[in-house]
Amino acid sequence: MKKWSMFKAVLLMVLVPAALSGCVYANCKVNVASDGSGKVDLVAGFSKQVLNQLGKTPNDILGKNATCYDLDVNGITYQVENLQDEFDGPGDMNLTSVGTVSGEIGPVTMVQNGDEFDLTVHLHDNLGPNMVAEHPSVPSKLSEMTDSNLMDAKLMDLFAQHVEGLFIKMEWDMPYPVEQTDGGSDGVAVGGNVIYLDYVKMVNSGCRSWTFRSAKNNSAVRQTAQPLQFADVPSNAWYAPAVEACVKGGLFAGYNDGRFHPNDQLTLAQLCKVLLNANGVSFSDSGYWAQSYIMGAQQRGYVLSNADATPKNWDVPASREQVVYAALVAHGAGESTITFSKNNIADWGNIDPDYQTSVLTAYQIGMVSGRNDGKFDPKATITRAEMCQMLYAIRWTSSTVAQ
Repeated sequence: MKKWSMFKAVLLMVLVPAALSGCVYANCKVNVASDGSGKVDLVAGFSKQVLNQLGKTPNDILGKNATCYDLDVNGITYQVENLQDEFDGPGDMNLTSVGTVSGEIGPVTMVQNGDEFDLTVHLHDNLGPNMVAEHPSVPSKLSEMTDSNLMDAKLMDLFAQHVEGLFIKMEWDMPYPVEQTDGGSDGVAVGGNVIYLDYVKMVNSGCRSWTFRSAKNNSAVRQTAQPLQFADVPSNAWYAPAVEACVKGGLFAGYNDGRFHPNDQLTLAQLCKVLLNANGVSFSDSGYWAQSYIMGAQQRGYVLSNADATPKNWDVPASREQVVYAALVAHGAGESTITFSKNNIADWGNIDPDYQTSVLTAYQIGMVSGRNDGKFDPKATITRAEMCQMLYAIRWTSSTVAQ
């Protein structure tokens, strides 16, 4: 990934909406370490449709060396670039891409006191459900965007006009368990160590401020955190925290019967959808429901199969080795925390050679621990509960791993 300057990041969120895009995509992920330092990954760009209508490319704004690619989200194609910044502590957090949000949408502050972090998110006074656009000529439909009606437009105009495809989200991966201490729930979700913010929903909620606390000994989280009320997910089930985090994070959903069906086998098609949803990508297919998800997963290298996206090939159970491989490609391996040799996996020879490196890495980073008999059981199927636990081990905690 490229490391961008604050100047370039501000151009993305300030000058671009005013001069060109009419539709902004920004998905910012902040990983905060226990010493207060952090890494910021921002995927950001513009509606490809609007760019084409205006005869522009992202390089016209970001420079000729910008490396952009197509990203399909909720039926809209954006042309985006990956950005990466780092900060040494809460004091210089807003000198990274986080500052694009602080400057344009509302202040974001973080205060560290030993093993406790307090994060506060505000909205600017001019943003809210009843805001009036400064430039009401900005249309809500992408197909109606032109140079003239975007002239002098600001980001708040896009919010005020409820512009189609406006996507601005942040994800905070904090060092310790998180509790929300103030503010509403619209556009906000907390799962384990992670805070999810959907700014479009937050602006429309009418709430002005949200506060969160991440603490090493967060007794409030342990006392008040309750698993979602699925009839088939007991509160004491080993997978209950993982199901809660994955559902609140939008990675999984329950069924219309009020159940989660934790023991149902996960299919290859469902695997593709879960991993793309985890990275902020969603589709709406008119034919086979997972066709776009499968194609998107194939294009990103999540799955090795190139079979046609049909129920015959994809409504089949995913194997444990396929799931581990796909999850690591989708989310990255992270740092090794465990010294582990392939000699410790009793059925190492049964693992497909294409998946062996990923399986060993999964053990080393604490993503899986194997069966009680020392086997990984690579060809076995995986349940919805086990998939939740695997994602939970990657995204929310390193202390609880999948079997």
